[in-house]
Amino acid sequence: MRTLFSTPVRKPLWQRFAVLLFCGLVLSLTFMAYFAPDLMVALTNTVWALCGF
Repeated sequence: MRTLFSTPVRKPLWQRFAVLLFCGLVLSLTFMAYFAPDLMVALTNTVWALCGF
């Protein structure tokens, strides 16, 4: 039973590391996309084509 002053349960180290690694990967891919704007235009055109617009 948790009380007001109990210590919180932490996630395992490997799970925290996996989340940080995933966030870093997403951020790095986002920043790399700014160096290839035609890739983002092609991706946007594909999404619009799949939606039927």
